[in-house]
Amino acid sequence: MTLRPPAHIEAQDPKFRLLSQQTQRAWLVWALLSLVGFVVLGGVALVMSIIALGSLLISLILNVYHRLQIENFQHYKQTEALLSLHAHIRPRQPLPPMRLWAASPDFATLLLTHIQQQRPGMVVELGSGVSTLITGYALQALRQGSMISVDHDANFAAVSRSRVQQHSLSDCVQVIHAPLISLSVQGQTWQWYDLSELNNAERIDLLIVDGPPEQPGTLSRYPALPLLFERLKPDALIVVDDFMRDDEQAMVGRWLAEFKLEVVEVVDNEKGAVVLRKLS
Repeated sequence: MTLRPPAHIEAQDPKFRLLSQQTQRAWLVWALLSLVGFVVLGGVALVMSIIALGSLLISLILNVYHRLQIENFQHYKQTEALLSLHAHIRPRQPLPPMRLWAASPDFATLLLTHIQQQRPGMVVELGSGVSTLITGYALQALRQGSMISVDHDANFAAVSRSRVQQHSLSDCVQVIHAPLISLSVQGQTWQWYDLSELNNAERIDLLIVDGPPEQPGTLSRYPALPLLFERLKPDALIVVDDFMRDDEQAMVGRWLAEFKLEVVEVVDNEKGAVVLRKLS
């Protein structure tokens, strides 16, 4: 297994990166305009530059304050969801960190709720992680069902497999490494999972779509339904994470136009989620 240094939180938080980039651009524009203005207009430009700087600082402070309000509310919601999660699944080992690139607690509780209600016999998850453990615990509590979790990254698949063993979930959870390969779907070429290791995943009751990784503008997760729709049982559920992203919204819109599906619920959680049902 390749050792990798831990990523700083700033590297995993796209909102932080966006705010940082916007601030840097604003400072650069202000510095350039101030320099040009001072050369052309002299002292008048200096006064105008100071006024512009004050406006920039006020705007930045308001932006940060608004961000803190939103984040504090999200922290509270995620704490509530995490407490509810632990009350229901009673993990044998500490769970891996959640949020950022990992599943958020509110998405995990959404999965737990639908598993408890639907009692699926076969679950397929695209993109392994902490949600793999949550689903495994939920199936064990029901004393029925099994899960196949697919990951494109060999190292991460190995980590997920190790965690499944540590949590004593191997009786109902299987983690598969399926590298991304070029596949032709609907007349287009996509980089998607190699399905040769997924032959046992038939009669799927619940499909969790949380991978492969986002490649903006490519609808990278779109092939999930064209390639797996016939394996879904009538009334099977499809749960999509990251529904706040434009690609996921466009993907689901395309699915609804091409397949017999209904929207069960659109969830206003931290990253957005949508639950679909295959119509019989």
